[in-house]
Amino acid sequence: MKERVVQFGPEQTLIGIETSAEQRVADPTRPTWIFLNAGVVHRAGPHRLTVNLARRIALAGYPALRFDLSGLGDSRPRNGVTFEHTAVQDVCDAMDHLQRTTGAQRFVLCGLCSGADNAIHVALIDRRVAAIALIDPYGYRTARSRLNWFLQRARNSGSPGRFAKRTAHALMRTVRQRLLPDSKNAQPAPDLQSLARETPSRGAFAAQLGFIVDQGTQVFLIYSGGGTDDYNYAGQFDDAFRWYGLAGRVRSEYAAICNHTFTELEHQRVLVESLIAWGEGLFAAAPPDPDRQTGPRS
Repeated sequence: MKERVVQFGPEQTLIGIETSAEQRVADPTRPTWIFLNAGVVHRAGPHRLTVNLARRIALAGYPALRFDLSGLGDSRPRNGVTFEHTAVQDVCDAMDHLQRTTGAQRFVLCGLCSGADNAIHVALIDRRVAAIALIDPYGYRTARSRLNWFLQRARNSGSPGRFAKRTAHALMRTVRQRLLPDSKNAQPAPDLQSLARETPSRGAFAAQLGFIVDQGTQVFLIYSGGGTDDYNYAGQFDDAFRWYGLAGRVRSEYAAICNHTFTELEHQRVLVESLIAWGEGLFAAAPPDPDRQTGPRS
């Protein structure tokens, strides 16, 4: 396994690290993995998560690239273009670079949180994307997840009765505020739009995933136990999207022991093993060709 710094893009503004596949298991038919920034974190990822993922993926026989989007880490911003509008183009530029320099034709995009969002946006428009691995993507509540949330809060409170009473009082306050607003005490809602990750409606997210799957791109969702209170049990994705025809068409896993940034090395091991097992199931190395000449002709 070897690593090298690469610089690419129309004005050579993007910086990344290419990790070559382990030669003993390398196969030219396998796709190249591209790892995307999580939020505004440098390409190393939180707790060097992306470094460890790329290297472990390479040891399994897949070439990998981890790079900084425009304006993040070592990559320079694009002039006159906002960050939100550059992410998709940056990933397409990365695929163009790899296609031109290594001959890669297919790609797996892998990202955590906002990196998952960007992977979706690219997969919607570029058929070179063979698969996307989404780590803590958007999560949606179900009746069971709401019950789990309530029971967990009740257990943590030390007194289920007091917790239920406080919950009932809070609900009544919310109802009164909505039905009988008090203009004297009303406070302006804080503007958190610029800070929050905007979640699409369930229907919109289902439409995106459905389109991606219909065009033949494989989708794998991994939710961590510490990603959000809204997603808190294995199989929740299938329950949330059963009526949209996605159950069974999109693979999902719940890593209950892991936090959102996969802080512990054990958490990272769980994640990389899930990713490799999924990749091997999709892109197993081609069997040896008995007619292929491996030595000098007699």
